[in-house]
Amino acid sequence: MGLKPRPSRTASINLDVLPARQFLQANTVKTIAQIFAETGLAPDALEIEITESIAMTDVNFTVSILQQLQQMGIQISLDDFGTGYSSLWSLKSWPLNNLKIDRSFVSDLMEGCNGAIVKVAIALGQGMNLRVAEGVETIEQLEFLQSLKCDMAQGYLFSKPIPAAAATQLCIGNREWKKEEGRRNNAKDP
Repeated sequence: MGLKPRPSRTASINLDVLPARQFLQANTVKTIAQIFAETGLAPDALEIEITESIAMTDVNFTVSILQQLQQMGIQISLDDFGTGYSSLWSLKSWPLNNLKIDRSFVSDLMEGCNGAIVKVAIALGQGMNLRVAEGVETIEQLEFLQSLKCDMAQGYLFSKPIPAAAATQLCIGNREWKKEEGRRNNAKDP
């Protein structure tokens, strides 16, 4: 029911902290692929969060980059949904795996119409086969999202942002955990 723990850890990188020109370079995909090759990290351990304000800088180029990254196995999330340039066209046109409702709606779930907005956003995302979450800071918020059958959550309730070095170690530990899990599963098979 509702939120299901995922067996793997995913590091999320929010591209909104980068200047748009840095993301929108011809070598973006090549650079990311090179980082995976150098570190040995699996692409499925990475989630890239993009806001519509970054994506709208050059829509066609952004869609091309996101498609290539998604083909590598990277999860793509539309972050801060419900603010800024949010549109149904974006959801329909961009290669997405996750829809992240702006945390301002989640933080005030019990006030005004925010609960209704979150409910509609969850239904919309699920109808498009997107996982939905964002900004969970309290048990009450988590329970409310679970009651709506929200299938993913993130926020300070689970972990605060961590420095890049700690995130790298977490991903490396996850890779080793996956290898060990694979060995255990292979040992069980007759």
